[in-house]
Amino acid sequence: MKVSKPLIINPGARINRRVRPRQTTPTLHISIFWYVLLPRSSSRFNSIVDSISNVKSRTEELYLDKCGVSINERMSPGVGWLYCGENNVPCVKRLSKNGNPEMASVINNSYLKPPKKFFGRRAFTYIVVPGARFIDDPTLLGTTVTFGQPDNYSIYSFLTLQALLPSNPWIVAHEMGHALQNRVYNNFPSPNRNDPLNLMYEPVPRVKNPNDLNITTSQIEEFRQSSLLYPTPVTRQTRQVSRRTGVTKSKP
Repeated sequence: MKVSKPLIINPGARINRRVRPRQTTPTLHISIFWYVLLPRSSSRFNSIVDSISNVKSRTEELYLDKCGVSINERMSPGVGWLYCGENNVPCVKRLSKNGNPEMASVINNSYLKPPKKFFGRRAFTYIVVPGARFIDDPTLLGTTVTFGQPDNYSIYSFLTLQALLPSNPWIVAHEMGHALQNRVYNNFPSPNRNDPLNLMYEPVPRVKNPNDLNITTSQIEEFRQSSLLYPTPVTRQTRQVSRRTGVTKSKP
């Protein structure tokens, strides 16, 4: 399968920035890959990358502020694309909550198959599949699954294009929560059933303001104990956010 070189998303030259005046706080970081599954002839990649850029910034803000977890701190694998219809890679149209052969065929190649790592460390992968739908539940916009063997697996989240829309601001964060909660191959904790404003509630809350979104103390502790996380000190005072592009940067 042909895979593009990582596309690093960088802000433009003229950006209005706001600096968050926070004290230096020890935190943890997770390494995340993003891929878009499209035919080679598609012209939609750039617009999808813009949507990913915005949702990455929103998700990182939420996890850093509420959980002390940073995404791709200091260096990012970026966003790449997979050419469906080439080298036995299917143009997936049918997604399933617990995975299916089409989804497995995307993973089962020399580049994406487990263990998926970034600079030797375990990583989590999002795969955006435009035009796909969930055949077992049409209301679903994303699912997080494990592929591999119990002693050698990786965690992947398959997303429809609707999961990146501003009207669904926390789908990506919700799926990342499932990945962080995973402790054993193919064993994800049950969703929160008590609080409709909880990040892990299903269906995922659509509140716009992150301050209205709840994450319990026990969930934060569970997230921070994930095997996907690595210790990294982050200086919040130098952390900058681009209002124009929604891309988050951290100075070393």
